[in-house]
Amino acid sequence: MILIINTSQSDKLSLILHKKNHFFKKEIKIDFFESEKILVLINQILEENKVKLIDFKGIGVFRGPGPFTALRIGITIANTLAYALAIPVYGFKENEVNDLKKLSKKIEQNKSKAQIKPFYGQLPSITKPKKAWLK
Repeated sequence: MILIINTSQSDKLSLILHKKNHFFKKEIKIDFFESEKILVLINQILEENKVKLIDFKGIGVFRGPGPFTALRIGITIANTLAYALAIPVYGFKENEVNDLKKLSKKIEQNKSKAQIKPFYGQLPSITKPKKAWLK
């Protein structure tokens, strides 16, 4: 059993569950508060398909490019679940999403327990604060 998390788009959040050669997709439109919605969405897809977290053999997560905070949230959740469940986590790129069977096979064959790091595609746009908070 594989869970695939994609938080790379600013307007939607996608989860894919691979269970016995079937793919179940759950997707919602988002504006803000992805961190609150992604855990609820994971719980929904598990309940709808009668799956428990301990059934997972691996987790896949889209590593970028994409929105800074959304990528960090998705990757943090994937890394945390993988660590807690002692299963491998696999970070994939945009071109790998086209073929879910190949992607699932890569996730299943992945034995690395190394944490995934995001790929933002550009440097963050951080501005200086307008007010001096500390003097």
